[in-house]
Amino acid sequence: MMMFRVNKKVEPSFLAWTLNGAFAYHYLKQSVAGATSPHLNISDIRNVPVLLPSLSEQAEIVGEIQRRFEIKEHLVGTVSGTITRLREYRSALITAAVTGQIDPATHARAGTTDRQLDALQSTGAP
Repeated sequence: MMMFRVNKKVEPSFLAWTLNGAFAYHYLKQSVAGATSPHLNISDIRNVPVLLPSLSEQAEIVGEIQRRFEIKEHLVGTVSGTITRLREYRSALITAAVTGQIDPATHARAGTTDRQLDALQSTGAP
């Protein structure tokens, strides 16, 4: 873990996102020393090339990254919730099949007539 003090030309969040980005990762990957316990030196971090747009642009970039990150986190939560519900539905379906509440052989055909009727109605057939 390292602590950085930035000067007035750098937005701290911008530097954090930059150093945690793919470019810095690949750049620093070349500098990692030690086979069993890889580590970096402060000089390695100091040598990472960083493009510095104006402070206002840095703030805009950080805002956009944070906005997209929040969207990603929301989507991850939604997908996780959906996976949980699908697992519950699967368990309930297995339980219903094992206890004889549904017949798996005929359950797959259930609703076929309704789907055929819907298809006929959408094509305009009598």
